[in-house]
Amino acid sequence: MIFSKRQDILFERFDSRTLVFDLNKNLPYDLNEIASYIFMNTDGKTDQKAIAEKICEEYNVEFYQALHDIKVLHEDLHQKGLIEPVGECSCA
Repeated sequence: MIFSKRQDILFERFDSRTLVFDLNKNLPYDLNEIASYIFMNTDGKTDQKAIAEKICEEYNVEFYQALHDIKVLHEDLHQKGLIEPVGECSCA
């Protein structure tokens, strides 16, 4: 699955964290280091498997654990209205 950040949010990186602000709901969200990495790679082009591969290269984590964590975070961010699905992965 491929997700993109919604256009009506603001976000700012602070060291290893990211503050995301929902302009419609007037709510802030604070993302930790890994969640920030996932969020910053949620660009409407990169699918969840590719993000998981990047996380495995950057951090000491197993692929399937990274993929699971990405799916959970994407679901949470989607429910909060911060990201939206843009398509399925066309990879094998």
